[in-house]
Amino acid sequence: PQARRMLMLAAVAVVFIVAVNAYWLIPQSYGLISGGPGQNFIGRTKDVGLAQLTHLSSFTTPLNVWRLQGAWVWYGGFEGIPYVPYAMGYFKNPLLIFGSFLLPVAALGGLAVRRDRKLLYFGVVAFLGLVLSSGTNGPFGLIFALLWENVPLFWILRSPWYKATSLTILGFAPLAGLFVAA
Repeated sequence: PQARRMLMLAAVAVVFIVAVNAYWLIPQSYGLISGGPGQNFIGRTKDVGLAQLTHLSSFTTPLNVWRLQGAWVWYGGFEGIPYVPYAMGYFKNPLLIFGSFLLPVAALGGLAVRRDRKLLYFGVVAFLGLVLSSGTNGPFGLIFALLWENVPLFWILRSPWYKATSLTILGFAPLAGLFVAA
């Protein structure tokens, strides 16, 4: 009975979210279905998209992704002016560098402290987020590029850091919370 209620609530929530976002979902879906990667909504070709993916992935090293610092805007700028002026502090300040390791280490600690098999779900979600967020960089980069080239609609992950890091956070947060609570 409770599971059925939860599923009904989830279904109602999905219908509501789709209805609220229909103003952009309908035209976007039409564009994706009719054009695909060769004619996406920005008018770029698949080859240009792959070049963009490769460039954006150059900042998503395993260490940067693990510390949640893989956003390309942190590393770029225009005419010598950085896009994110405070980002340099996270690269040079020892206290901020140390702080950037706290969440991932706490998440690993949550897995170690609570050896509950159900928590592996969050570990798998975090790992999937780390792999997808890295894009074509890192140990799974070749696999990501092959999927991007050959799996329909996988090209939507042309900016992997922004699209997949939420999975990493969803995996890290409960595990880190369990570690802190222990």
